[in-house]
Amino acid sequence: MGPISWKVHKKLCELAGWVKTREESSHICMEKAGHARPVVIPKYPDLADDILHNNRRTMGLSRKEFEELLSQARGR
Repeated sequence: MGPISWKVHKKLCELAGWVKTREESSHICMEKAGHARPVVIPKYPDLADDILHNNRRTMGLSRKEFEELLSQARGR
């Protein structure tokens, strides 16, 4: 999948309908109606695969759906 910055991941979440609800100095929380847990995005230049995997599961997206949104978020 390659490295993903927090800014690209935030854009991906927005494309999937998630909305930023709060922001701390090092993290952003995003929520969506119908989902019990928020997506937490740490402000790292490159997010680790385990963070992306956990957030993808929280969002309820398949790997293919995630990759399609990632392509859109990157502008490809």
